[in-house]
Amino acid sequence: VSASDRMEVDWYNPEGAVLEGDLHPELPPEQAAETHTVLKIAYASEGEESWAGLMRLLSWWSEKDFSDYDFVELWVNTGAPVSESAGFLRVELGAISEDYYPLQDPNGVLDSEDVDVPPNGFDYDEDTGLDNVWGDDGAGIPGDDGDDDYFFEYGSDDYSNINGTEGNDRLDTEDLNDNGYLDQDNAFWQLTLDLSDTTHLVQDNSQIVPGNNWRFYRMPLNDAASVGGIVSWSAIESARFWVESLPVGDGAVLIGSLDVVRD
Repeated sequence: VSASDRMEVDWYNPEGAVLEGDLHPELPPEQAAETHTVLKIAYASEGEESWAGLMRLLSWWSEKDFSDYDFVELWVNTGAPVSESAGFLRVELGAISEDYYPLQDPNGVLDSEDVDVPPNGFDYDEDTGLDNVWGDDGAGIPGDDGDDDYFFEYGSDDYSNINGTEGNDRLDTEDLNDNGYLDQDNAFWQLTLDLSDTTHLVQDNSQIVPGNNWRFYRMPLNDAASVGGIVSWSAIESARFWVESLPVGDGAVLIGSLDVVRD
């Protein structure tokens, strides 16, 4: 994929949008009425080349050993049944490059709000976003990203600026493992889920409750492709999942959970 094809996304946990009973229709009413936290990825796709992904460090202290694990399990909702869905969801586990900014053209240098020498963590006067320039979006400030302001009011349905890095009261940096360097190695395992296919599909809630498009998948780790020469599951530092080739236009994919499990 090309960074230039990265599509605009907002990712967040919508408040009270999903209940336990949506994923597990068999639950008794009291348990079914409990809220289930999900990750919503709202996207604007321009076609088959469009993609977007999210990455996280699995542990601050040491790599994860998944040598005796068997599956990646996940709950997914594309807003449509399998027969009307399109696109792919990929899960990657291993060493993954931290270089992602600027989004359309990563620059190969460590971008961080912490510009002190030596770095000393978060200071409020550094909460500029990764462009290191204070400036309201749309104001035409030289050097300002122009689309990095944070804003969200709790209780609101407007999540359009929730992923902004300027003014979000926390340190934003590409240095996810806090080692002082921009790690650019890529050596990971990749699992691919075709959202229009029933391979690895364990439960399709639309077959239980019409209109309920939650689906549960189990993907064997043995099916993972090696990227960048990785040969072992014993030292997994990071996880990334990304979507591509989703239907053209505005839409959303919901992730109810994503876990690496034993049989």
